[in-house]
Amino acid sequence: MSLEGKVALVTGGGTGIGKEIARVLHAAGARVVITGRREDVLQKTVEELGEGFGFVAGDVGEEADAERMVESCVTQFGSCDILINNAGFGIRGAFGDQDTSTLSDMIELHVNATVELCHHFLVGMRHNKRGFI
Repeated sequence: MSLEGKVALVTGGGTGIGKEIARVLHAAGARVVITGRREDVLQKTVEELGEGFGFVAGDVGEEADAERMVESCVTQFGSCDILINNAGFGIRGAFGDQDTSTLSDMIELHVNATVELCHHFLVGMRHNKRGFI
């Protein structure tokens, strides 16, 4: 599958699974913007991955940051065609042993932040009449 000419935005792309997703998308021809909360980690990852990668630091849980992530993707590479909602965290131990604050944080990131970012991405999708989430 060729992604030549496409631009992808990968949340949580500075490390782990997100970094590998970014690498695979780029190998398929896409230019890739990675996001995360730690600018230093993102910058190091982009330097390691090389040309065709960009980054924008921010928290997908903050609506202004989510909007800025999509805008930055367009600014850096001219469009934003693919959105990979990878940012997240897991819990250790049994679900019933978690405090409600941790569970609320998980729902906020995995559900609410994902929905908000998709909403901002959809504006461009409608305008371009294309896109993949």
